Amino acid sequence: MISYYFSGKPELFREVGQTILTEAGTAIEASIAAEMTYRGKLGAYIASQLTIVIRQPLYAPALAEIVAMAQTRQIAGLDDIARSALSIECLVNLLEQGCSAGEFHTCDSRLMALAIRGAIDSVVRHHHLHDGDVDLERCTRQLVDLFDRCVTSV
Repeated sequence: MISYYFSGKPELFREVGQTILTEAGTAIEASIAAEMTYRGKLGAYIASQLTIVIRQPLYAPALAEIVAMAQTRQIAGLDDIARSALSIECLVNLLEQGCSAGEFHTCDSRLMALAIRGAIDSVVRHHHLHDGDVDLERCTRQLVDLFDRCVTSV
């Protein structure tokens, strides 16, 4: 049945990756847009990333596998999916806008975005490595609080 809809593995993995990115992106954007302050938007960004893992537990490992296949060139044609999955541009822009609005102290927005993205990814990896034996809701609250303190304290 799969071969009827897809010409091969690259097309199948591309579709899976694009579906995950689109669905997750829509949820993340909606969470961010619902907030009025940049502090709220940053918290929504972090929380929505981990909420996706809670609600769609197969998304993160599937996307990680697709990114790994793209990086190791196991399957050609997945580079744009990997770039999108690993992108921090939305977060960099959010941090820069928060700095411009005076809500965040001036910092290297790209470095802070990498730290935030790395912390989220680390929690997700740890969660999957330990068969879900990580309280993602508690981790979400703590990461939101941690990075709120990082960007708002001088």
